[in-house]
Amino acid sequence: MQDLDLGEVEEKDWKCATFKQMVDLTEKTDEVIKAWGEGNAASFKGNAAKIDEAVTNLLDLEKKARLGGDMKNTMRLALEILKLLATVEQYSKVVDCVELLMKRRAQAKSVQVALIKTAKHSIDSAPKDQSVSLIKRLRDICQGKLHVELEFAQLSVELSV
Repeated sequence: MQDLDLGEVEEKDWKCATFKQMVDLTEKTDEVIKAWGEGNAASFKGNAAKIDEAVTNLLDLEKKARLGGDMKNTMRLALEILKLLATVEQYSKVVDCVELLMKRRAQAKSVQVALIKTAKHSIDSAPKDQSVSLIKRLRDICQGKLHVELEFAQLSVELSV
């Protein structure tokens, strides 16, 4: 029986799976957040086209950061999108963005947990009749994902009360 060198197997099997930060988009992230972030939400209120443009710009940079391994800025951008939408009181779009970002390829589990927590916090300020359906949708997004099991349980308790 031939001995197998584990170093060769790991390098061959994990060659394309990198967890290193390949790009640093901190400066670009700061610029985009300053131009399109939550701080400018007051000027976007009532202008759906401006809000969609801001979300699109933030999502574009989030993709570059996520695929470049820049998890810090990926989280900043993802949370900024949710904060922007919550500030302009578009709670259904908050949940839509959570669902979109949770399904994205190579999305870090820590980012997913932060998304659910932020969305849950944002929904607390939604009107009561709207919040029940939003909580159900968030709960459906969390269903079957082990890393957001605590948030799923909290949403279930909140729904039952």
